Amino acid sequence: MMRKWDVILGTAAVIFALAAVHAPAQRITVDGTRFLVNGREIFLNGANTPWNRWNDFGTGNYDPAWWDSHMQVLNGHGINCIRVWISCNGGGIRINPDGTVTGVTASFFSDLDQFFGLAEEHQIYIFATLLSFDHTKSGNPNYLAYRACFNDNEKTASLVDHYVLPFVNRYQDNPYLFAIDACNEIEWVHENAEAGSIAWDRLQYLVAAMAVGVHSAGPVLFSMGSAAVKWNSDSPGEGNKWKDSALQAQLNDPKAFLDFYSPHWYGWVARWFGNPCAKSPADYHINDRPCIIGECPARGMFTQDSQGKDVLVNNPTEMYEKAWQKGWRGVFPWTSNGVDANGSIADFGSATLAFLENHRERVYPAETGVGAVPVLQPGGLRISCHPNPFNSRTVIRCSTDRPDSVRIRMFDANGRMRRTVLKGRNPGAISAWSGTVRTIRAKSCLPGYFSAASRRIRNERSQRSYWWNDIITFSSPPGGAVHF
Repeated sequence: MMRKWDVILGTAAVIFALAAVHAPAQRITVDGTRFLVNGREIFLNGANTPWNRWNDFGTGNYDPAWWDSHMQVLNGHGINCIRVWISCNGGGIRINPDGTVTGVTASFFSDLDQFFGLAEEHQIYIFATLLSFDHTKSGNPNYLAYRACFNDNEKTASLVDHYVLPFVNRYQDNPYLFAIDACNEIEWVHENAEAGSIAWDRLQYLVAAMAVGVHSAGPVLFSMGSAAVKWNSDSPGEGNKWKDSALQAQLNDPKAFLDFYSPHWYGWVARWFGNPCAKSPADYHINDRPCIIGECPARGMFTQDSQGKDVLVNNPTEMYEKAWQKGWRGVFPWTSNGVDANGSIADFGSATLAFLENHRERVYPAETGVGAVPVLQPGGLRISCHPNPFNSRTVIRCSTDRPDSVRIRMFDANGRMRRTVLKGRNPGAISAWSGTVRTIRAKSCLPGYFSAASRRIRNERSQRSYWWNDIITFSSPPGGAVHF
């Protein structure tokens, strides 16, 4: 169906004939050894932001202002995905002494609702780590209960039914929930007596049960943050504990598998098993699915000398670039917010920006879609609207490549101008997506679209207009018409 509107932009009246195009989702999917967004390959220009305050969610520790501010910093450095610990050592989860999980705390989901709203607003994918070896570590709250949970099929089922599935079901419609990380470095639960020395088959059953639950629920991807490729490779290594056949030997279900591998890499790992910046997933015989570097020092890629002292091999900029060249599909330094001596975004922020500059099409592959950082339009204007469609609110982002005057106006479906969303000077941002943000709530607008223009546009008017239910992209010379 064709409709026409008279749209006033600057001082020129421009008539456009427009046809609605369905707004694509931003869900990350797997295709062979690659991650895709709307059919285009994406590289996870990532970081670990595991917690602000230990056990952020459901414990009274959640600080939305901190997460909002830090996500702005992350977004400004071209980081498109972060790994976050949802429960650090049991926070937010209700568990009985016998190991039966009964649910989550009263504030758990209200905290996470705000958190995922921020992730969507700042357009950062979340790799959600649900458990850690800390849950079974001696002295931590309920550590004996978690050991009992991991050692018993029925108790493990209660964990899946009352923690994993409620989490996944609540957020799986948000495309910025990228994936579930079953457990942080679960191998230490087997290797260390202080974490329980739990048998491999029990840990494999736990991961398999979680995988089946997640894959049965919907499209969210599933992985497991292995402490080292030592336990994530048949050669070199002690055997891949997390390959499909290993998991399905403990739980006979075809949905018991990892969508991608995410081993961690520190100096001791590189010393004994090689540097991933020099070796590909194929060198570890794990190239049957995407592979990311789920943790590594924020200060760069290290190995160790014969005395066990860390030695820098690749600085952060080299680390991202060389990992990409070797076929790894993402890099996640530990950590963006400097929780320990491994460094912070001050160490690797220039690296993520460099990777963005060199591979923008891989960091933001869906730049023509809803919710992505848009391409720099003629005249230096960037604009996006997300989520679209929306139920309660949407966020309009606008940026220019240098200081400029920008106007965004909202029109209803009949072409009547309803409100001016933004009119004024925009500070501009060349290498990072920042600029001006406006939040629009459903109660304050009717179905329609918004249109924006930069005064510096001379020879071509290029705008991005969005239905609240469909996306429309158009470009026209001043006074011209575009027919779809």
